[in-house]
Amino acid sequence: MPSLIKRWCQSTIDRSTIRSIDSSLDQLRLPHNVNVPFLDSMLNASQWKAKNNRLFVLNVGVPIVTLHLPQLLASHFLLYSMAVKMLHAPESIEEINLAEDLMNYYCKTAGLI
Repeated sequence: MPSLIKRWCQSTIDRSTIRSIDSSLDQLRLPHNVNVPFLDSMLNASQWKAKNNRLFVLNVGVPIVTLHLPQLLASHFLLYSMAVKMLHAPESIEEINLAEDLMNYYCKTAGLI
């Protein structure tokens, strides 16, 4: 995840968008049992702990990304997020197979994005 965010920050989105995303992350109000503050900027995603990356992919990344990133990047991230969510707690073999298909498609198209 950090390398993907780094790629976004270096080549795709401008500083004002990064500040806007950082502001959205700072304003998150999470349940008390989710003690994961986002203290670092998107520019420092390589310094995020695993729990920050997990929270971003599984819970908060989708609405933030769809609001701030271009549609192509956002939809590509949505594929990744959905596949990871399905694999995180699969409910059936079909769900695992669908997640595998999504992840394969994500990987095939990553070079085009």
